[in-house]
Amino acid sequence: MESQNTSLIPVTDQSIKTVSPLTDNEKQPPSSKKAKNVTLGKLTLFVASLAGNSIVFDATEQLVNAGIAKGHHVKQTLAAFGLAVFIVRWLCSVFASFEPVGLVLVDSIHARKIVLGLLHRISLGIAVVVFSLVTTPIGTLFLDTVHRASPELSNSTKQFLFWLILWPYFDGLHRLHRGILLKHGQHIGLVWSASIGNAVAQILAVTMCLGLFQPVNPHVLPLFAAYGGIITEVSMLLLNLAGEGSRCSDG
Repeated sequence: MESQNTSLIPVTDQSIKTVSPLTDNEKQPPSSKKAKNVTLGKLTLFVASLAGNSIVFDATEQLVNAGIAKGHHVKQTLAAFGLAVFIVRWLCSVFASFEPVGLVLVDSIHARKIVLGLLHRISLGIAVVVFSLVTTPIGTLFLDTVHRASPELSNSTKQFLFWLILWPYFDGLHRLHRGILLKHGQHIGLVWSASIGNAVAQILAVTMCLGLFQPVNPHVLPLFAAYGGIITEVSMLLLNLAGEGSRCSDG
C-alpha cells in the first residue's frame, strides 16, 4: 500500500534537478520552493499556451462545419450539432476550474486521485442530465419551447446529445492534465503538441468521412471528429505526463 503522500516520481538527489509535473512537496528541499525568475519571454509563452487550445479548437470547428456542409441535410445537421454542442459545453462549464486546479493543487498521486474522483462524479451527473434530456419529456419541452426547435431539429439534436454523453468526461480529463503539465514552464511544448494532435485528428476524421467512408448518416462526421480530437489530445497529455515521470525517475 502506498502512503497518501507518495509522488508519481521517486525523489532523489538527481531527480530533484529535473522538474516533474508531479512531485512530493514534503520531500523537496526548501530551495525548490523559491519563486523562479519570470521573464517576458516565459510569460508570453505561458499565456500563448493557454490561448493555443482555444485557437486550435475554433479553427478545427470551422473545418468540421465545412465537412458537414458537404453532406446530407446540411442546415438541419449544422443547427442540431451546434445546439447539442452548446448544451454540452454549458454543462461542461463546471470543468473550467479543473485546469487551474491541476496547475496549482495537484502535485502528488493522492491529490490527483481526489480530483479524478470529483471529475468522475461530476461527469456522471452531467451524463444523467444529458440522458434525461434525450429520453424524457423534459428534453422535448426544453428544445421545443426554450429553443423553439422543430420536431425534426429536436430529434436530430437528441441524437447528437445521446452520442455526446461521454464527451464531458474527456473534456474534464483534458483540462485537468493540461493544468498539471503547465505547472512548470518546460512542459508548455507538450501541451502545444497535444492541442495540435487534436487538430490533426479532427482533420483526418473529416477527410476520412468525406473521402473513404462517406457515411450516409450525417451525424457520423461531426461526432467522429469531436471524439477523435478530444481522445487524441487526452491520450497525448497522459502519455506525456507518464513519459516525463519516467524520464525523471530514470535520470
